[in-house]
Amino acid sequence: MVAEYKNFDTPVCDYVNNIKVPPELQTELLEKVSGISKLICTVNGSTQKVEMSKGLDFFWPQLTGKLRVS
Repeated sequence: MVAEYKNFDTPVCDYVNNIKVPPELQTELLEKVSGISKLICTVNGSTQKVEMSKGLDFFWPQLTGKLRVS
């Protein structure tokens, strides 16, 4: 899943990087060593982009209804 936030003042990457995720979505040692990540968040100008490959049922509500704008 890819979610893009354009011209969004809220720091989305800070938010997603600090979400307490369930144990099955936490980064495993092999992923850390290989540099593979289930969640990648990047900022390019005024666009914040969140990409994830697992935990879509968990992250979708986090990135929509539970996301609080400032």
